[in-house]
Amino acid sequence: MKASAIVLVSFVLLAGAGVFFITKQKAAAPTSEQPIVLLRPTPTPIPREEASIDGTKKLRLQAARQTDGSTTYLVFTADANGANQHLIFQKTLAAGTSLDLHNSWSPDGTYVFLIEKGPAGEKFLVLQSTGAAFADGQTALDVGALFDARKTGYLFDKVTGWASPTLLIIYTKTEQGAKGPSYWLELPSRAFLQLAR
Repeated sequence: MKASAIVLVSFVLLAGAGVFFITKQKAAAPTSEQPIVLLRPTPTPIPREEASIDGTKKLRLQAARQTDGSTTYLVFTADANGANQHLIFQKTLAAGTSLDLHNSWSPDGTYVFLIEKGPAGEKFLVLQSTGAAFADGQTALDVGALFDARKTGYLFDKVTGWASPTLLIIYTKTEQGAKGPSYWLELPSRAFLQLAR
């Protein structure tokens, strides 16, 4: 009688353990009734801002996505406290192309440059910080297009910053991709001055 009781208790314990194990396995496995939700990070929103070198002004970049996938970029100047905001530039770019700021202000605050980034590379655009057009009526100068029109034998690479209130530093490259000489773009005359190598 005692032996049969022990067998019965052992059987009940083993059956209970089996049911527990099967229940745990079912709970761990996803079912078609439990959808998997993937969380995507929210992109960092524009606007972006940069203060002028003397800290009295700021440049503000805002973006508005359009229903066709393009984005309209608005560039404003304002006082350091945000007052007297003034629209100086607006451009709508196709999906995959963007506008950005990077050390944009000239040392005296007369000019700013913007970087347009897209599948074909980068364009560097120079504006007057008042938003006024240049003498030829253009509101934005494409530095790479200006340089390539000079036919120096080198290809425009990028703008790296300001050498003075009116001089932009230009890097070039050869057709084979090697580093070429550096230049200054003198904005009032639009002359390119080659620097010693």
